[in-house]
Amino acid sequence: QRELAGVDEPTLLVPDAPTGQGEPVGVGQLDVPLTPEQSDRLARRASELGLTLNTLVQGAWGMLLSGLTGQRSVTFGATVSGRPPQIEGVSEMVGTFINTLAVLMECAPGESLRTLLTGLQERQSTLLDHHHFGLPEAHRLTGVRTLFDTLVVYESYPVDSAALDDAYAAAGIRVTGLSPLSSTHYPLVVMASAEPHLTLALQYQHHLVTPERAAAIARRLSRVLAQLADDPDMPFSGVDLLEPAERDRVLVDVNRTAAETPHATLPDLFERQAARTPDRPAVTCGDTTLTYAELNARADRLASALAARGVGPETVVALAMPRSADLVTTMLGIWKAGGAYLPIDPENPGSRVDHMLGVARPHLLLTRSGTADTLPDTAVATLLLDDIDLAAADSPATPRTTGLQPGHAAYVMFTSGSTGVPKGVLVSHANVVNGVTRLAERVGVDADTRMLAGASINFDVSVFETVTTLVHGGRVEVAQNALVLAERDTMTANVISTVPSVFAALGGRIPDLPEHATLVFAGEKLPTALVHRIRQERPHVRIVNAYGQTESFYATTFAVPAQPPRSDLGSVPIGTPIGNLRTYVLGPGLAPVPPGVTGELYVAGDIARGYTGRPALTAERFVADLHGPAGARMYRTGDLARWTAEGQLEYIGRDDNQVKIRGVRVEPAEIENALAGRPEVAQAVVIAHDTADEGDQRLVAYIVPADPDADDTDLPGTLRSHLRRQLPAHLVPAAVVTLDAVPLTVNGKLDRKALPAPDFAAASAGGEPRTPQQELLCGLFAEVLHVDRV
Repeated sequence: QRELAGVDEPTLLVPDAPTGQGEPVGVGQLDVPLTPEQSDRLARRASELGLTLNTLVQGAWGMLLSGLTGQRSVTFGATVSGRPPQIEGVSEMVGTFINTLAVLMECAPGESLRTLLTGLQERQSTLLDHHHFGLPEAHRLTGVRTLFDTLVVYESYPVDSAALDDAYAAAGIRVTGLSPLSSTHYPLVVMASAEPHLTLALQYQHHLVTPERAAAIARRLSRVLAQLADDPDMPFSGVDLLEPAERDRVLVDVNRTAAETPHATLPDLFERQAARTPDRPAVTCGDTTLTYAELNARADRLASALAARGVGPETVVALAMPRSADLVTTMLGIWKAGGAYLPIDPENPGSRVDHMLGVARPHLLLTRSGTADTLPDTAVATLLLDDIDLAAADSPATPRTTGLQPGHAAYVMFTSGSTGVPKGVLVSHANVVNGVTRLAERVGVDADTRMLAGASINFDVSVFETVTTLVHGGRVEVAQNALVLAERDTMTANVISTVPSVFAALGGRIPDLPEHATLVFAGEKLPTALVHRIRQERPHVRIVNAYGQTESFYATTFAVPAQPPRSDLGSVPIGTPIGNLRTYVLGPGLAPVPPGVTGELYVAGDIARGYTGRPALTAERFVADLHGPAGARMYRTGDLARWTAEGQLEYIGRDDNQVKIRGVRVEPAEIENALAGRPEVAQAVVIAHDTADEGDQRLVAYIVPADPDADDTDLPGTLRSHLRRQLPAHLVPAAVVTLDAVPLTVNGKLDRKALPAPDFAAASAGGEPRTPQQELLCGLFAEVLHVDRV
């Protein structure tokens, strides 16, 4: 029981293997490349380390499993004779006593191979008296139905070679070798024999493992054994599973992304485009249209006003504006003055706005009179856009002389933080210039582009929508949000960027799109089923799946072909890195993992500068790029991914509890901390719950009341109201469920499967109106329905 404590997930090399399919359809076998000389070296090394050859084989297989699954703690099966020597005459007893034990191996990246192997042997020695322990009991103790799908069989029975030679001679035959063959239901079995020297073979089920994959695994096992024989004191993180050609492919070939990018700032690029096409429409919002010349002039007048108030390079301007054509004006104006903007959502709770202002320390707050009334009181100097006549003929646009450089800050965007407080990502002009240059190539943005701008400026999708279009001569169509897709029958925009769950929520109401329109998805997995549905309804539409974080802007893209590649994930790949960015899929020791193996995704190259006012967090997440040029950094995304055989990246999920709701990054810990701070709450757990809509999720909070005897009827509504005052709307759970206790697995961890399904319909009732317009609307509904309140 102690040995299996902590095991809460299986170790599977063939996780999608069918169950209950009857007998295997065929077994293949191949030798693990191992010369007699290498076998002798391994035997000597085992003797030097005080290990049995059985431990050496099991340990090497455990290390390989760790590298192939990305799991630090792995489990595999091992056969034992079931004939303990303490029983007199056990060797003469007739019958099969063989038992299969679960072997647990912890592969800590910093531990030496010697330490891992000696630790494995010590644990196995303590279990000698428990070789009768069956797998059903192991499954019951761990709560895991299938612990492993690989087995190690070490054949140690004696072979009377002399007697066999005499028998062969008497029969007049010559036998050149013996190769045992057995059959089990496991997809992969390592067969080891020490007579006359160590030999290894790999048996595999034909219907579950291809011969090519089995051969690759055999070669990797041989590599692990060779490194173990060479240097048992090397750390486990230093074990290299890759063949030279594979290493070049996943580190070098896919990252040949060097491309020429203008050494310029964002206003530089915009002004060049405005000079080329001054009379072309640049921005449209409702009935308002600004040409490039008009937009440039308005931005220059705003820049002059900002510069006169001390805005310049490396100063931050908080920006709280309603969506309009002049939202684009304010972004450009701040950049032209040399500043960086800090987007502020007026609907965010005052405490969150105060935190953002306190961390980013803006020099100025730029807003409108109507919006300013909704913001919390602040000591930051405020400039109302209403007080600046952006169209005044007697206020000429003054050419800027700011000294702005590509390395200067362009914006600071706050994202959800795992410690309970949001963190501000500082992105430079160079980051964005490279990103929009490369994205234009990948997406196909040019002078004929009409880009729907529906993303909030609190998210960097808005930068892609606005800047990519304006620096390539297209038109930005500003909308209130992406829900305009559900409100219109026909769209004039021919490039639309959104998250898959929002588009999936449209159901069969996809509007008519212009010929050769492009849909750009990002922020979530793109389900293959959604791609098929779009292609059925709008076959002429081009689909691009993109991936990135605020810290890297956009990192990769994948142009979805007419027939999306098949994947056991049910989603479309995220593609390959864009120009001047590099992507690595690494294991725990920052070594690259083989294609098809899940690891953590790192993004290097033209990435953000770091987190404003958080040097320790910056150092933790932006680490030295061990595989790039000297001095380069890479960003640790926390996302899990793998390379396909075709050299495309596939997004798997997260290595922590972070989730994305409608494409917005959410750290459940931030919500849990807010709930735990309430005296009514003893314990809180927040998860993302799948809904009936394809690919959509909602946040659900499960809480244990501090007073179990209190009437908790109103507690969920009370807590959601509290969260609305403290957190942004996208962090407020759609439902709060009270529990007597948080369900746990047998190992004491959260049992997510045992959490009850929430009632979203009931939970959505009772929300308080947040704006005067909502209050008026609720009052009208209450009057019509003859109820006290809605």
